[in-house]
Amino acid sequence: MLRRAEVRDDGPGIEPEPARRIFEKLYQVKSADGGNPSKGLGLGLFIAREIVTRQGGTLAFDSVPGKGSTFYFSLPLFELEPFLAPFFDSESPGTLHLLRVRVFPPRHALNGAAARVVLLECRSILQHHLHAADRMLPETAPDGAEGDLFIVSASPAPIAEKAARRLEQLLRAQHIIKINWLEPVVDPMPVDYDAKAPVPLASAAKAVEAAIKRMVSERLSDADAR
Repeated sequence: MLRRAEVRDDGPGIEPEPARRIFEKLYQVKSADGGNPSKGLGLGLFIAREIVTRQGGTLAFDSVPGKGSTFYFSLPLFELEPFLAPFFDSESPGTLHLLRVRVFPPRHALNGAAARVVLLECRSILQHHLHAADRMLPETAPDGAEGDLFIVSASPAPIAEKAARRLEQLLRAQHIIKINWLEPVVDPMPVDYDAKAPVPLASAAKAVEAAIKRMVSERLSDADAR
């Protein structure tokens, strides 16, 4: 699983030519008037990318000349295979489902500290009410999914759906949820992995990560539509 961070500015942006070389060692962008290079040694972005890359991550950017730039990096948080391994101790568990717990609606009004308290409380409640066939993923907050919790369930579709509704009702009954006027939603999604693959565990890990990305993409689309 990866975690992404980004920083944006509304400066002059980066033209195509320097954009191709901006991570090169000692490369310096000329000043806005085309004269001498701007201040700096041309090492900052090179070193930043080296640090991120050596930790298994990626560093990149998007820029529109005249409108600003966004630099972002992603770093691995944890490996999914060891987390999913108990499901595969004896044989393939068959059907896997991913339950996404959306604690907050898009553009909710809670500030960072208050939202954090609510999220931690919800996580604790869920941990105490999971079935034996369910496991909650470590906190990931992939880009676009702040406030989302993810549970892997080794259950067929009807049971996964019932589990989703049960957990949804459980959270909505909590005092901390009611006083903040929240209505958590739990969405089940099948994990489409290859149980006949040479290493089904590896296939399942990739499928879980792909399912999380799809859910995050859907959440971002919903937020943009509001």
